[in-house]
Amino acid sequence: MVVKPANGASAIGTTRIAASDADSAMVAALRAALQVDARALVEAFAVGQEVTCGILEQGDGTAQALPPTLIEAKASDWYDFESRYAPGGSVHHCPPPFAAPLVERIQNVALAAHVALGCRDLSRADFVVDAAASALTLLEVNTLPGMTSTSLFPEAAAAAGVDFQALCVGLALRAYGRPARLAPQALPMPGTG
Repeated sequence: MVVKPANGASAIGTTRIAASDADSAMVAALRAALQVDARALVEAFAVGQEVTCGILEQGDGTAQALPPTLIEAKASDWYDFESRYAPGGSVHHCPPPFAAPLVERIQNVALAAHVALGCRDLSRADFVVDAAASALTLLEVNTLPGMTSTSLFPEAAAAAGVDFQALCVGLALRAYGRPARLAPQALPMPGTG
């Protein structure tokens, strides 16, 4: 199993539990997740390669799937906090060394998730691909992925020909160009006038 906070990032508060672990491991994992968020998710553990795929909306609102990235954790046996942020903690392969049909399938699922969840501007879907590349498990969709110059999303954008500055400027211009949201009109309380 995997236990993680319902809302969180960077694998903080996430614990993997083996079938052979004692019940106390599950209790400790739930405590760790609940220190980060009031709700915890308990999911079946998907075995395979960790992959991510970003979606970037264009100026006209059409969404484009970026090249997927295969993540090779070096600091741990999975893409934990240390693997994400420690120097040399991971290697990112973008585009991944996958056959074209698998790359297209990853991109299609990431795009479908982006649309189904009503995401806008950008998102990044995280997956596990099994060893035979026959099963693709969508783990989660990040609606505010990391945006440092070494984060996964900007790396994939660069692989698609969008440099970091153009990416940031484009996102800022899309947000600036949106009409302001109108505040709802306050209704008087019944019986007050």
